[in-house]
Amino acid sequence: RNWQLGLLYDLAASRKLADVGGGDGHFALALSGDVTVVEPSKDMLRGSKATRTFQLDAREWAEGQDDTERYDVVLLKEVAHHLRRREDLFRAIRTRKLRDGGKLVIVTRPRFDIDYPFFEAAKQVWATHQPDEAELVAELGAAGFDDVVATTKAYPLELPSLDDWTAMIRDRFWSTFDDFDDDQLEQGLQELFRKKRAEDDD
Repeated sequence: RNWQLGLLYDLAASRKLADVGGGDGHFALALSGDVTVVEPSKDMLRGSKATRTFQLDAREWAEGQDDTERYDVVLLKEVAHHLRRREDLFRAIRTRKLRDGGKLVIVTRPRFDIDYPFFEAAKQVWATHQPDEAELVAELGAAGFDDVVATTKAYPLELPSLDDWTAMIRDRFWSTFDDFDDDQLEQGLQELFRKKRAEDDD
C-alpha cells in the first residue's frame, strides 16, 4: 500500500478525487481530504469518512445525474477486471466527471506472470477476467484520452502462511475464486498443498 501511495501522491495529493469502487475510501483518504467514494456495496460504504459517498456502480455514477461534481482525479484501483464496456465508461468519465486537465488513474495487476500461489485453474480464471496493459491503453485512447502513460511496478509481497492463505481462498477473498464451487476449490487447494510438499522435499 505504501508504495502505491508514494507513486500516486504527486498526482492526487490535496486534489479533488473520486475513488470508484473504493470501498470505504480508506486508501483515497490517505491521498486527499476531498474524496468522493463511489461504491455499489452499502456495507462497504458504512462508516466511510469520505466527503461524499454514492452507492452506485461505476457506470451509473459516470453516466447518471446523481453527482454533478467535476474532479481533478478519478481513481479506479484494482477494479478494472470488474468493468464491462470499459471504453464507454472511460469516455463518460472524461467528458462528464473530469475537470479540464483532470486525470483518470487506473491501478491494476498484470494479466499474466502473476506471482501469487494460485492453482492452475485459478490462474486461467484470472487471465480471462483481467485486462492487460495494451487493452487498457487502447481503450483509453479510443475514449479520447490523448496522453496515456502506462507504468509497471514490481514490488515484494509477503504472504501469510500456506494455511492462512488457503483459508483466505476458501473465504473467496478475491472474486477470482467465485468461479469455483466448494469441491472445485478444495481440489485446487490440494494442488497447492502437493506443490508445497514437493518444494519441501527438494
